[in-house]
Parts: sequence; C-alpha cells; structure tokens
Amino acid sequence: MQVPLMRLTLIAAVSMMVLLGNAHAKPPEVAQIPRAIPVDEEPPQLAAAAARIAEKMIDGIAFQGVAFDSRTHRLVVADQARGPESQYADSAAACRAFGGIAAVNAGFFTPEGNPLGLVAAAGKIAGAWNSASSLGSGVWYQRASGVSGISRREKLGKLRRARCGK
Repeated sequence: MQVPLMRLTLIAAVSMMVLLGNAHAKPPEVAQIPRAIPVDEEPPQLAAAAARIAEKMIDGIAFQGVAFDSRTHRLVVADQARGPESQYADSAAACRAFGGIAAVNAGFFTPEGNPLGLVAAAGKIAGAWNSASSLGSGVWYQRASGVSGISRREKLGKLRRARCGK
C-alpha cells in the first residue's frame, strides 16, 4: 500500500513541530524536595477537632455519644469504690470533679455497687467475665501507659485465651 507523499510530509511536519517546540521550551523547574524532619523535632500535627455530641435514632431508640479527638481528650472511669453515690451524687458531679466535658452514668452495676461484668481498674479486679450478658459486645480498656481503646468482647476473649494458652 502506498501512502501519498503529502500525508507523510504532514506527519513529519507535525512531529517536527512537537520536537522543536520542546527543544526551545524552558527547562522544567527543579522539584522542591520536602525537608526531612530531624529525629529530635516533632512532626507537624493536624489541628484537633473540638469534641461534639453525636445523636442517632435507631429503630425508634435515641442514642447519644461524644465524638472527640484522642490526642486532646481522654476517657476516665470515675469509680466509686464504696458504692453508688458514695463519692459523687451523680454523673454531673463526677464530671465536674474531673474537669470533664461530658459524663455518662455507666450503671452496669448491682444496687450494692458490684459490677455485672468484669472490671479491672488500677490493678484491682472486680466481678467476672460475663459472656452470657447482652449488655453490649464492646469493651473499653485503658492500659497503664494511658493508652485506651475499644474492642469487641469476642476479640478480647480470644486474646485472653491465646495468652493463657487455652
């Protein structure tokens, strides 16, 4: 098959313009490489979000929660070792005592103040692991280092069994 000479010339001319155009273009700018952060310098942090109340209706039941940034806020348990109202009249009083911004009455205790499940706080254990309870499948924990988290009860049970060799 023969290609007409005019068509080849046009293709060659377009190719030359592109090549020539790039040949006379200003060289590309050297990219700025971000400066490495020295080991003894803290990396820049994103601004912490303010804590806020989150509300949700699920099957006609109103749920409220507090959304917060764990870099600036933390959860604490205001345990009343001698039973309900022995130290704080209510959750608002406990909140004020700790300088908190929100409080919840985590009333998973008997009227005598005994936990309905397992509580391990400040090196003391009270109650027992209650796998038959329907009080929730989430477990909040705080390590001695101050790091806290939430995990599914089933996951913690598996970890506990793995550590105990059962």
